[in-house]
Amino acid sequence: MLGLVCGLGGPMAPASELYREISVISQDPAHASALPMPLRAASFPGADRIASNVPLQVGSLRRDVAAFHPRYDPGRDAWYCDIEFETGEAYFPFVRLGLVRFQPKSLENCLVSAIVPTAFLQPLPDRTLTVIPQGADAVSVRLRGPAPQARHGIDDMTLLDTNAVVATVEVQEPGIEDAVLGWVLAGEEVRLEPVEQGALLAEWAGTVTLPADAVRPLRLAVREYELHPTDDRSGAAPVLVEGRRLVHADVVPLG
Repeated sequence: MLGLVCGLGGPMAPASELYREISVISQDPAHASALPMPLRAASFPGADRIASNVPLQVGSLRRDVAAFHPRYDPGRDAWYCDIEFETGEAYFPFVRLGLVRFQPKSLENCLVSAIVPTAFLQPLPDRTLTVIPQGADAVSVRLRGPAPQARHGIDDMTLLDTNAVVATVEVQEPGIEDAVLGWVLAGEEVRLEPVEQGALLAEWAGTVTLPADAVRPLRLAVREYELHPTDDRSGAAPVLVEGRRLVHADVVPLG
């Protein structure tokens, strides 16, 4: 079985035992957002087995292990495990998993192999998009989810602000049968305003007017951007400007 070695739920520091090996989740220092809850064996509801107080191949240390039966994918000729866990209200937290081979039917001190830590990755924050028709020529749009509560401005000041969210109506060019390709703007970009921004979640909302003379099919595209200082080198000398980094995109068919 594939095992994830987990801590007991307490805080982790560089001086903590197994700090560089076991499964851990931490806040992205680049964003002011909620602190994620520690990863424990119980944090993985899809685990096939939870083993407590397992002796490790590191001195006399013991930790809990969440274990999964690998599944075989004949199309890719590879074994895999789907590992699910909640990141709560954290925005793009850093996650590292401490992997072991777990053999439950073994001698007491031979249940697991040496720990192999993965590289850090950042799971995407949850997003909920709501689109409601407002008559025949407009739709109301709301996007909700964990988001940063502050960012760096181009003057290196910290701004109490969150990500930018924009909505556009797009039309598919004639003669294209692929539902994914050939979409172009059919109107101006509408910036959704952060109407609710508590300690953990943000919500952006606005109304988008549909073009009266646009041909069909139409779709609504909603995109979320982080705002970061970046160089503009289009002139004789580079200057610092506010740049966009796409972090979420969704589309809704409008018929």
